[in-house]
Amino acid sequence: GYTVESIEVGEDTYVNDPNYGKTIAEDESAIADAASDPEATEILVAAPISQAAEIQFNHGVTFDGGNNQITKTEPGKVYTFTADSTVENVDIVSTADNTEWQSSYGIQFYTGEHTLKNATLSGGNAGVIVNSATLNLEGTIDVSGNTFGGIEVCKSGAGTQTRAAMPAGVLNINGATIINETEVYGKPTIWIDGNTDEEGIVNGAEAFTVVEVPHGDGTQKHFYLHSYNTKPIRVGDEAYDTLAEAVAAVPTGTETTITLAQD
Repeated sequence: GYTVESIEVGEDTYVNDPNYGKTIAEDESAIADAASDPEATEILVAAPISQAAEIQFNHGVTFDGGNNQITKTEPGKVYTFTADSTVENVDIVSTADNTEWQSSYGIQFYTGEHTLKNATLSGGNAGVIVNSATLNLEGTIDVSGNTFGGIEVCKSGAGTQTRAAMPAGVLNINGATIINETEVYGKPTIWIDGNTDEEGIVNGAEAFTVVEVPHGDGTQKHFYLHSYNTKPIRVGDEAYDTLAEAVAAVPTGTETTITLAQD
């Protein structure tokens, strides 16, 4: 029932520091310093933080956001983790104008194997990118409010020769609860940037409806929480592939709105 505060050995005193290796961060600079210190393996965000630049972690860490809001004021990624890591209790909001594509992600997991537990990521082009990494989800992951989608799974495209040697991104849902209140056709909750397993793999997506959609010279796999978001034309809670089908579905004598999700 006692705690040892210090141990004396000859003339040396060893202090029992429960925060050894832990960074208690209350501003952007403290997180940046921890990212550049290989001995800083545990980071706890202890206050709301405003951040402008991307911060990259190249050593394994446990990053606990403490459910404090981290606000990204400029376009681009907020955090990139390149070594095995655990990220939990994060609330990341981008306030920059991400209407156009600017590779703005709340978190990029690049190479390595990672765990993301209990996270809210909004305001970017997407909440998360799993880029030639393996990501295991736990708890509740909310990716509502991003302009292009929720979670992207892909293979790194850093040069032709490098790309050939990179692994596909792997997302393991593991029964986690994924929320996306702004999912619509063309803005899926999860997508693979390419239609083969060489590009990306999603495991545990039985609750999703998966469709392949044209993208550039090829296709993409889109994963939707709600099947009616897999088609571009909506009439109430039903969706249709063509305008003719939608018009035919309008009930006689009832004022009805047909919503188009694309031209």
